[in-house]
Amino acid sequence: MRSTKRGSAVMATLRDDESVQMRMEALDYLAARSVDHELLRRTILEQESMGDPALMVRLAEYRN
Repeated sequence: MRSTKRGSAVMATLRDDESVQMRMEALDYLAARSVDHELLRRTILEQESMGDPALMVRLAEYRN
């Protein structure tokens, strides 16, 4: 259960945090734990911010 709460908090950071650096850290954390890339992509796109292009590039790196 603790892992699920941490994952939810990190997903919220990825979606909602204003800091691109924090969102990058959240993406790295989630991708390292094999979270579904489509779910990560949708989560990134839910929030329109200046960090989205950088996050999408980082996410694409995990697919390769």
